Amino acid sequence: MSREDKPVVLYALVLAVAMAGFWFCGCGKRDSAPGLSGSKAAGEQDSEILASAKSRPTYVGRDSCVECHAEAVTKWEGSHHFHAMELPNEKTVRADFNGTTFKPFPL
Repeated sequence: MSREDKPVVLYALVLAVAMAGFWFCGCGKRDSAPGLSGSKAAGEQDSEILASAKSRPTYVGRDSCVECHAEAVTKWEGSHHFHAMELPNEKTVRADFNGTTFKPFPL
């Protein structure tokens, strides 16, 4: 093999590995998503995917949890985790930072 042929062989090898990777790792996986058949049009599949995304559970708020988990909520309300989520103000910041200078961490 001559010196001029080596780059061509290298490029061909890289291309073959890349193509094999695409083939093994997911080209066409979207068509095999659960609940979707290969016979449906792309638009129908997209609308089904969006519909399933809209029906996923969401956070329903603290009040819904209190009904069944009153004891856990009572313990949480007095915890450091509860106070860590409070917005900083004169009542929520408990340390004395008067006269303190903050410097950004040197990069």
